[in-house]
This record gives sequence, C-alpha cells and structure tokens, in this order.
Amino acid sequence: MYQRSQIHARVYGSNDPGGRSNVDTLASTPSGGNYRMPSYTQIISGNASYKGYEYRYGERELIQDVVLHKMDTMKEGSEHYDVNAPVLSFTGDRVDYFAYSAPHTIERNEDGPKELATPDWTLMDTFSRTLDRCEALIYPNSIPEGQRPILNHIVEYKTADCQSFDGGSAKLVGGKNNTFNRVDTTQRTLSFHEGFKRAESMNDLQRLAYRFLFTKNQGWDPNLNAQNRIIQGDNDFDDTGARKGNVIVPATTIDMKKHVTLSWQKADRNTESDRLIVSGMQVHGGVYQSAYGATKDLTTDVGLDGSQPDGTAKQPHPLPPTATQNWNVEEIIGDRYGVQFTANDKVNADKVMLGMLVNGAWEKVAPTECVIDSPWQENFLGQQPQAGCEAYPMVGYDKQYGNRWWMIADRDVEIALIRR
Repeated sequence: MYQRSQIHARVYGSNDPGGRSNVDTLASTPSGGNYRMPSYTQIISGNASYKGYEYRYGERELIQDVVLHKMDTMKEGSEHYDVNAPVLSFTGDRVDYFAYSAPHTIERNEDGPKELATPDWTLMDTFSRTLDRCEALIYPNSIPEGQRPILNHIVEYKTADCQSFDGGSAKLVGGKNNTFNRVDTTQRTLSFHEGFKRAESMNDLQRLAYRFLFTKNQGWDPNLNAQNRIIQGDNDFDDTGARKGNVIVPATTIDMKKHVTLSWQKADRNTESDRLIVSGMQVHGGVYQSAYGATKDLTTDVGLDGSQPDGTAKQPHPLPPTATQNWNVEEIIGDRYGVQFTANDKVNADKVMLGMLVNGAWEKVAPTECVIDSPWQENFLGQQPQAGCEAYPMVGYDKQYGNRWWMIADRDVEIALIRR
C-alpha cells in the first residue's frame, strides 16, 4: 500500500482543511509573508512482510485529506502486489519528491525474486515545494452542486495572490478538478470496554469518534464520504459485568483531493524575476480502485451504497478526454488551469517574456506572435491556441494592468520572466 495525505492541526471551531474561517483565503498572503496550511504531509509506503492492506478506516475528515492512495493485494480482483520506492531530495529550501512502484507476485521468500529481479518501475507520485509557498486543497468536482457553498469545498483551481520575494505575485485563476482518483474502503469497527479503554460506552465512543475522527453528517456540516460515518454495533458485557462493544465504520467510496502549492524561489542568472513552482496538478489520472486494489472504471462504475451525503451512492464521473486512467505521472495530463504571473514595477515588460523550465533549461512559453493581448478571461480555458500557435500553451499579456502575464497549463510547471 502507498498513501500520501495532509494531516491537519485545525483551528478550534473550524472545519476548513487549512483551519481558516474565510473561504476566500485559499492561499492567503497576509502582510508579513505567505501563508501555509497548518498541516503536514504524511507518506505511508510499503508494508511489513508480503501483505496487502485495505484502506482500513477510510478518510478521517477532521484530521486527514487523502491526496493519493494506491494498493494491490493479489485478491478480490487485484492481480499483483506492489513494491514502493519513494525518494525525497532536498536542495536548500526546496524539496522534490518522487515515488515509484513496481508490480510483483511474490507471496513467499521461497518464490524467488521473480519480477523484482528487474523491477518495472513507474513514477506514481511527485511534488516540488519550497518553504515560501501558498497552499490549497482542491476538492474533486463530484460534490453535490447544492453543497458547494458550505464550508470550503472548492472544486476550482483558484487561489488568492501568492507574494514573491521581489514584490511580484502569482495565483491560479481558473479551471475545475475533473480529473481525480477514487477508492473504495471496507467496513471496520472501533471498540469500547468499560474500565479498560478511554471510551467506556456506546455513546462515549460515538462522541469521541465525531470529535476527533469523522464529520457527523448535518445540514450545515455535511460529510462528503458517507451519510452514516459510524453506526451502533455490538453492545455486550464481559465476564465481570463491565460493558464492552463497538461501533461500525461502514464501507464507503472516497474521492481524492489535490494538494496544490505555489512555491517561490529567488531569481537566478537566467531569469528576470523570481521563479514560481506550481505543483500538485498532475498526480491524478482518473483511477478508481476497489478496497483491495482491483481496477474499476470511474466513468461507468457506481460507488458503494451510502457514499454520498444524502445516502445514495457516488455516481460515475465523466473524465476529460485527456485522462489517462493510469498511475504513470510522466504520462498524466491534468485539467486545464490558468495561472497569472504579476511582476513588480521595476520590470520592463518590453524586454521580458514569460518563460518555462523545460528539461532543466529556460524556454519562452510561446513566441511573441503567439502572446494574446488581453487580460485573463476564464472562457479562454475552452479555447485552443490561435492558428500557427498550436504547438505552444496559450499565453497572454495584460497591458491594461501592466507587467502581468497569464498562461494555461495542464501539468505542473515552473515559470518566470526571462529576457526576450
């Protein structure tokens, strides 16, 4: 099993993933610097012995948002196990993460190395970030329409301005999270035992579960993963007459979130501005797995019963034509999104253009004749580049504002202003 998630230190009284009360501050930048979510990244990679574990308790909404989950158990339709190899690479204040997986069918040491003699590695997860960054959790575009204004269930790639070192800024300005991964879970239980455990009754266990783990489904605070997150189970007595029993955590279907970061690094000798890293847009290919790792189809298969807030099942989701429905990050094409880049007043717009890092070298995003003379408009997302510019991302310059550029991307990018 492999899993990456965000574990939150929530502000008391807030159900927002970043512990904030204002949904307009997705990537808040108050005076004094950029704002990072009060959370840390949890990475689980591999298991002891040759085992395959299901999702156990699913997603604990009050503390955890799952970004990526991959598993294979050689049972219930899964055809192999996985071996995982993640690498964190630190350079100054920047970390680059690469997680690989390879399939194998080795159940015992006696089976020999088999496929792992020459592993078929696939890059299944990656991110890049720096200490100076802004963050947002972007929810999948499967949330019931009438529920979206509640709390911070934002499905669009939109953030507030994220300030650079040199006085510039950047933000995401459009696009929807239509390419996401989905997973089923299995039914589990949580137990209580009077005199032996912190929870000593059925009510006590439910109270603690809803206080620390799960969101109780209510009109003003809906649970995205199931109408009933916990239900009463066995209620008995031990030999001494003390109460013992459990509550049931029903099986459900969970849609992954995207942890999107806008990170800054200072200008280098090849750039005329600080460098912006947009990360988190490219790790979902539209994969749907059962609780044991069997392949399901997000576009046709219905989720488990009761996996929506109204008690119905999560429905099939239409993926964009670009969705690969596989795990290979190097092949994944993400949703189209807009990113806006604003330089400081000292930059001479006539001498620079928007550049992108490609294979370690800075290149112009598009030739000068392909740069659209217009402020950003969200309807650009549904358009294609003008004739003769099809080989390049759509890019524009907002001369009304001055020193402001924008581009449309469909993957993680690193951009900056470069000399013409």
